[in-house]
Amino acid sequence: MSTLTDLNFVQVALFSAHCAACLFFLLAEENHGGKTWIDDFAKYGDETNIWLRYTVAVYWSATTMTTVGYGDLRAENTRERIFITGYMLFNLGLTAYLIGNMTDLVVESARRTMEYRKSIEVASTFVNRNCLPRRLEEQVLAYMSLRFQAERMNQQRFIEELPKSIRRRVCRHLFLPAVQQVYLFKDVSIGTLTSLVSKLRAEYMPPREEVILRKEGPDEVYIIVSGEVEISRLDGELIRSLESLSSGDMFGEAAALCCTPQRFTFRTKVLSQLLRLKTAMLLEAMRINHHDSVTIINNFLRVSITIYISYSANPV
Repeated sequence: MSTLTDLNFVQVALFSAHCAACLFFLLAEENHGGKTWIDDFAKYGDETNIWLRYTVAVYWSATTMTTVGYGDLRAENTRERIFITGYMLFNLGLTAYLIGNMTDLVVESARRTMEYRKSIEVASTFVNRNCLPRRLEEQVLAYMSLRFQAERMNQQRFIEELPKSIRRRVCRHLFLPAVQQVYLFKDVSIGTLTSLVSKLRAEYMPPREEVILRKEGPDEVYIIVSGEVEISRLDGELIRSLESLSSGDMFGEAAALCCTPQRFTFRTKVLSQLLRLKTAMLLEAMRINHHDSVTIINNFLRVSITIYISYSANPV
């Protein structure tokens, strides 16, 4: 974002120099008798070459804008002096605008960096004071780092501040396509989907983050918007990877619909954006619409048979 802002400032400066150069050129071209600044042009080259003349005009504009003023080009008549006076006054405001905004960018960047360092320092102090295991320490620090990096990508805080009617429409626009890709909601009415979409919460998860643990309560279900999630189980003392889920997949729904503890551990493999839905909200939506409830159960049973056959040879 700051790079784009810097480019905009450069464009403003270049455009101002270009416009002033064109006006310099116009003043010389429309002068009826009398000496003009362009009379000194002969020492720069061919007077008939328009591009060379434009280059000299831009050069004069730039030296005036930057207040360098070498003196090799100068106003030669009253009109040029009036224009130069106005142009230099304009440059005072333009310079103040550019320097002020660039200073704000530097200060903002320094502030964010300081906040990041303080958050990491607090997290490190907490980890060391409580003697947390190495794995847990890595997860805490990874989360703090991700929160800083993904702060501007996180839309949830802004969405929650919107009025309910606007929030529902925004959530529908952002999340409905992802929800419609999920097998569980195939052929479910748009009304039920819209109701569920407004209750979703978007989250970013760092790599190797355990989203759901084995034997955990069925409190939430997740939809993968981007990234990859690994399904694993504990085989003796070894963690065995069973399958990887990607964009458009869902996990946690089996325990939620069966009201049983989670059978597997779900861990992100890369930075992933997930949509989180409370199990209670899903069951409430199913209770309200009986037809959609039957559709959801049928979709679940159809897929769960395939999953059962796949894992039956390796019971947990």
